[in-house]
Amino acid sequence: MTAYIVRRLALMVPLLVGVSLVTFTLLYLVPGDPVQSLVGERATPQMVESIRRELGLDLPLHLRYGRWLARTVRGDLGRSWATHRPVMVSLIDRFPITLKLSVLAFALSTLLGVTVGVATAVREEAGGDHLARWALLGGQSVPIIYLCLVFMYVFGVWLRLTPVSGLGDGSIRYFLLPAGALGLYTSVYKARMTRSAMLEVLRQDYIRTARAKGLSERVVIYRHALKNAMVTVVTVLGAGLSALLVGSVLTETVFGLPGIGKLQIDGVYARDFPVVMGCFLFQAVVLSFTNLAMDMAYAWANPRIRFD
Repeated sequence: MTAYIVRRLALMVPLLVGVSLVTFTLLYLVPGDPVQSLVGERATPQMVESIRRELGLDLPLHLRYGRWLARTVRGDLGRSWATHRPVMVSLIDRFPITLKLSVLAFALSTLLGVTVGVATAVREEAGGDHLARWALLGGQSVPIIYLCLVFMYVFGVWLRLTPVSGLGDGSIRYFLLPAGALGLYTSVYKARMTRSAMLEVLRQDYIRTARAKGLSERVVIYRHALKNAMVTVVTVLGAGLSALLVGSVLTETVFGLPGIGKLQIDGVYARDFPVVMGCFLFQAVVLSFTNLAMDMAYAWANPRIRFD
């Protein structure tokens, strides 16, 4: 197991370099002048040229990337062009907000997704199962931004149960709406995948044998069926956690939460390339370590899986 972890960590290095190279190239190939976006239309050509030299934008693309990579290896992600604040400091300050939102949404989506998935699989072909399947299909078709707006109006404006937007004092009240919308949105996929995995396991011969031995339905479902379906469920949960950590951009933007997703959107609008690069690199690191943790969970869910 240790050798496998070391190999995976070593493979992360070329992966992160490749992601950064592609992202860096695409950012600088986007039409438009980032310096003009920073200084406005009234700046003189001399001022624009001076700022371009100061930011290193007068250098060839490969030299710009080499300078950025050299700084990044030393732990320096540069400074924001718009605020002149170190990008690493901005990421560290905003990560707790994104983490809190993601943990709450993950807990809600896991509870709903696994519970609904198991319940609909056990009651296959029942009347409630057909209704649940249509509801899951419809829920997966609703855009997350629409769901956020519905939550804001119903629970924030109409019922006035929680604050509509912003961070306020940072208490959990300000995270209930965004976490609820994001958790409900991601629970649909988890429910569908859990249901499919449970149905496949429930049709196996050893499940019929367990029932023939007189075991209670609860023991058959939770000790035999769900445990063996956990490999697929763990995959879905791991992918869902990654999506929550790096994909809460729209949710944070709609609800005005100053997390990493909001930072990334603001950086894109301002053409603040150091901020955008820092956010993308952070997301790549999170995805890499989450996938590694998910592989480790495979061995826990299924003892037959070994990485030696």
